[in-house]
Amino acid sequence: KKLQTKRRLIEGDCSVCREGLELGVKELTFCSMTCGNNFHHDCIERWKEQPPDREALRCPVCREKWESERTTISVHRFKDFNSVAFEIYVEWLYHGQICVEPSQSGKPKFHHLVEAYLLGVQIQDNHFCKAVLHGSIEIFRDHHCIPCPQTIAYAYEKTCDQSPLRKLLVRIYVIAARQQWFHGKEYLAVFMHDLALALLKESPRKKEWDAELVKREFCADEGYDKDMVARDSNEQRESAVVATQAED
Repeated sequence: KKLQTKRRLIEGDCSVCREGLELGVKELTFCSMTCGNNFHHDCIERWKEQPPDREALRCPVCREKWESERTTISVHRFKDFNSVAFEIYVEWLYHGQICVEPSQSGKPKFHHLVEAYLLGVQIQDNHFCKAVLHGSIEIFRDHHCIPCPQTIAYAYEKTCDQSPLRKLLVRIYVIAARQQWFHGKEYLAVFMHDLALALLKESPRKKEWDAELVKREFCADEGYDKDMVARDSNEQRESAVVATQAED
């Protein structure tokens, strides 16, 4: 009903055959241009076959030009979505809220929210997409639910630049990221680029270059890391050996 705002409740009889309108018994259609009345699809097909006494087919009730929702609906493939995304969508349609089942850790799975958002994109339901973003923000606030690298990669694969979903993922990391999150994990390069730009925007205004302060930080005895220099030297020698072997 929420997706078909002009459609009337499916009740009563078909105005063409005077038989009952029942979901699941016969395929139904409705006048999507004006009155929103429901009819049996077969009845409208027979109605179309009547001798034409006018330029265009008109609704049997309101007599306006007939335009069925069935003739304008798009065909989508949903093989990439699991049932959880549809469950979230149905829950939102009927109850107006975004609900996600918790994982074993007790936290909602952020991946399901991403899939739900992408489902909304697929069916072009902007209201649902906004609801998922809003729900994601609340779930992050209440459960500190963080998208993992795999979820981020999946979201980036399915969205375009400047996508609201991408911006939200970056924003979550700007606010809550910890250094240990990046140890031993591979993040998508594009996401890391977006995150770096966002962090630069969030950082305080750049201070004046203080050469003496920088010298003390990197060149003084307490700041000069000899062990790190030795490691850099070893790294250069190993790189040279690899390059020589490659030439041979």
